[in-house]
Amino acid sequence: MSEFSNHLYEAIRHLRPAFRHIAASVETRSAELGLNTGTRACLEILEENGDLPVPEIAKSLMVERQYVQRNVNELLVRQLVKRKPNPQHKRSTLISITETGSALICQLKKAEGAVLDELDKRMSSAQIDGAIHVLSTLSQYFKELNENDRRKTDGALDDC
Repeated sequence: MSEFSNHLYEAIRHLRPAFRHIAASVETRSAELGLNTGTRACLEILEENGDLPVPEIAKSLMVERQYVQRNVNELLVRQLVKRKPNPQHKRSTLISITETGSALICQLKKAEGAVLDELDKRMSSAQIDGAIHVLSTLSQYFKELNENDRRKTDGALDDC
């Protein structure tokens, strides 16, 4: 590996533990309000994007539709979301966040914001901008690499 590759690999190695620690913190803040990470993610997507059918929520979260459906069902029971007719599709209803759901996600974001505000003393805005650039570049590059790998694998199976 080149010196650049070694340096980049060292940065990537920090992503795994950082992700685990961030996920644990998100789980803790969510659980304090009676949400799991799946129900929280669905509420957040609806709060940010408005009414969506379950398949669109799944696409936004890059997870299986069935996983989202289970979480939406839980949110429906708790009346944090509701179903609405979908003018685009007769069988796929829109999922809409309720006032109670909006208030809950707002409360959660405030709690998380207080945690993030503590980082203000540890890094600058320019460092965060750099991190955003690096992470988005890594994400896009590896997404494209994985898509190309899948196409090669799919094509190889077709040749059999």
